[in-house]
Amino acid sequence: MRMTLFAAAVAIAPVAGPAMADVVDPMVAAARYDGPIVFDVRRNGDSVGEHTVTFRQDGDDLIAETTFDIAIRFAFITVYRYSHRSTEVWRDGQLQALTAWTDDDGEVGQVEIARDGDVIAVRYPDGSDATAAHLFPTTHWNASVLGADRVFNTLTGNANKVEIVPGPMETIVTGAGEREARRYAYTGQLQNEVWYDDAGRWVKMRFTAKGGSVIEYECRRCGGTP
Repeated sequence: MRMTLFAAAVAIAPVAGPAMADVVDPMVAAARYDGPIVFDVRRNGDSVGEHTVTFRQDGDDLIAETTFDIAIRFAFITVYRYSHRSTEVWRDGQLQALTAWTDDDGEVGQVEIARDGDVIAVRYPDGSDATAAHLFPTTHWNASVLGADRVFNTLTGNANKVEIVPGPMETIVTGAGEREARRYAYTGQLQNEVWYDDAGRWVKMRFTAKGGSVIEYECRRCGGTP
């Protein structure tokens, strides 16, 4: 990851804790990870896959790329696969474009978002839409989303209404050791729990999947030190 402009941004920007509705520039949010984000994904406690986010700079643009793959096996046979890819383009603090592709055990769908001035056009498997709103996608790495009441669902292309409720500080085990992080619960059209440390870094996630399975993200690499 080239951190030239990122590092400069961090040097002049204050660190905003995650218990906030402040909007942090995406360049700054990305720089705080000092490299890629890597999570081990567990289903009901068993390791089933990996979720990564990588960042790169292209001129004035920040490119964030997400890769998520899981495979569920029974008696050494893979009975279910899920893959997701997304690419975000950020400029001047705003999402300029996003392309997301999902393969849900053979059922493939794609979502595309493109900004034209103050309007964002959205194409998704069931149609298209447009909005003038500034919305964060459900990629979680920028804690500025905590002040939102709607988010772009990168799986469906819909703008989901949510309330993000802060919970207690908890001790989270990461690949770099234990650290303190606050738990936030998504309620409304999305149900999810996400943890951020005091620098606004995403360090854990948990949700209930179809069928009642509990999916948990354990941080292998999420920036910073305990």
